[in-house]
Formats: sequence, structure tokens, C-alpha cells
Amino acid sequence: MVLVYFLSTLRHGMHDLKVWPGVEADGKMPTSTPGKTTATEDQMNRLAKLSKKHHKGQMLKVDWLDRLTFREIEMINEDADEVDYVCTNPEIVKLPEPEILLDNLVEIKHHKLVRSIRSGTVSRDLKPNANTRDHLNQIVSYPPTKVLTSEEKDLVWQFRFY
Repeated sequence: MVLVYFLSTLRHGMHDLKVWPGVEADGKMPTSTPGKTTATEDQMNRLAKLSKKHHKGQMLKVDWLDRLTFREIEMINEDADEVDYVCTNPEIVKLPEPEILLDNLVEIKHHKLVRSIRSGTVSRDLKPNANTRDHLNQIVSYPPTKVLTSEEKDLVWQFRFY
């Protein structure tokens, strides 16, 4: 906690979380929580770090060699991966999300662009192909109480003159 306070930044990216069933973390410095891993886990950690470096572009990329290497890493992970799912005291944690009920700005912009009359793709003579026509007929046959998805609304709007 003190480290975060002085640096004023949090770590970001993917992190591996090691847990030991039946052992509660104490949160003290120095900690009494176990932290030793096996040689296989150390190898997997080393490979994960190298994979992260590769994905960040910090290593030279050779397509054929990368495919072979990542396939080999997958095989090592499959052989060594022993995951035990232990949930002794399940507890539901509710976190408030203030933006959950707000409109998605990206979706609103997408609908404005798709439905814009000024765009060059909108034409009164635009005709759907057979599959699209069948889908439109299916949409039109929906009962009036059915709520359309955004994709269905876009499709109906695109062929509204048809």
C-alpha cells in the first residue's frame, strides 16, 4: 500500500495470482503467506514473461518459429496445468457500477452513422439479396410486442425503402 502511495500509479497488464487452498493471506510485510513455487511453475512463469515480451514487440518476430514456439508453450501448459477449484466460503461481492444504466456512446454514434441519410450507400433503389430478404420478412412477421435487436433495427433501416 505504501509503495502505491509513493508512486501514485498502479501496475497494469496481465498478472498471475497464486492461491493456496486453506491458507489466508496475512497482508503484512514481511508476509507469512507461502510463496514458493515448483520448478514446473517457474518454467511456466518464465515462458509467460517471454510471451508477454513477444506480444509487446520487444522481441524479434519470426512467423514460422513463433508458431512452433507458441504451440510448444501450449503443450507445456497443458501438461503442467493442475487447477484445483476450491471454494470453501463463497461470498457474493456487489460492486456499484454507476455507468451501467447510461447509454453506450459508441453504440449511439454507430447508429447515427449507419442510419445517416447523407452517407453515399443509402439509396431508394437498394435491394436485399435472398438471405437478407428472408431475414427482413422474418423481422416483419414478429409480433408488435417483440423488441428488435440493434442489428435488426439497422437492417430494417437500411432497406426501409424496399
